[in-house]
Amino acid sequence: RDPVVLQLRTELLTLLKRWPEAAGICLTMIELDPGNDFWWIQGAYAVRRARTIVEAEVILREALVHHPRNVLVIYNLACYACVQERFDEAISLYGRAIALDEKTVYEMSLRDPDLAAIHPQIISRFKGSEVR
Repeated sequence: RDPVVLQLRTELLTLLKRWPEAAGICLTMIELDPGNDFWWIQGAYAVRRARTIVEAEVILREALVHHPRNVLVIYNLACYACVQERFDEAISLYGRAIALDEKTVYEMSLRDPDLAAIHPQIISRFKGSEVR
């Protein structure tokens, strides 16, 4: 199994919304190649849709152990906390993500329905900032 082929297959399955199949590939590859953040992020994304957000969050929390400065892992954990109405945790995680890549995270967050509940805090934090 060539990881490049499996990654392309996973991306295709994601586009087709075939979540259980995408999750299966990712979960297998997490075991085989935990150093590749793609498997963790895509795996959590697929598991969230195929199963539950709680199971997806478990994957991302483990990903954080392996990839402690990965902005997408931290950002997605902020999203998951927000969706589950853990707003203080979401804001804290969002702050960690924004510290790593301010412009990208801010722009993503404004369009992300998962963070809608904390949009006022996000916007007020950057009022007058150069980010916009």
